Amino acid sequence: MIQRKQTLWFLISALMAGLAFVLPFGFKNTTSLTGYNIDVHNFSGGSNPVLMALFAVIILLNVVAVFLFKNRNLQVTLGIVASILAAGALAYEVYFCTTDGNSITFGIAHSTLYIGLLLPLISVIFSVMAVSGVKSDLKLLKESSRLR
Repeated sequence: MIQRKQTLWFLISALMAGLAFVLPFGFKNTTSLTGYNIDVHNFSGGSNPVLMALFAVIILLNVVAVFLFKNRNLQVTLGIVASILAAGALAYEVYFCTTDGNSITFGIAHSTLYIGLLLPLISVIFSVMAVSGVKSDLKLLKESSRLR
């Protein structure tokens, strides 16, 4: 199980999705012109219920895929589903940042983006790497059984 490099890719993908719970993907600093109140809104995966559910499912799929090393076809399917969900989480983060008055722009109006916005993208990359590793294992097994 741990000898295969795709196991590490699945675990790193799950770790990136787990970090999305705690690392903010941006914040908005709103100030009032009539007063001196400064209100900082942090946007993180743990503060939004949709993102929380998406990242929890991504973590679950990647961890389950690690332990299904004997069923490689199911491993490929879980990896692809985790990649699609992580891409969806990235799209939802961008959508959330640009709607409902949360217009986070790059450095303008005291708002900024953090590394948490890239975590779903990194999770997609590691999931795709894991799926390609599992597919190469499947190809190797088919070639070895054909040689017998």
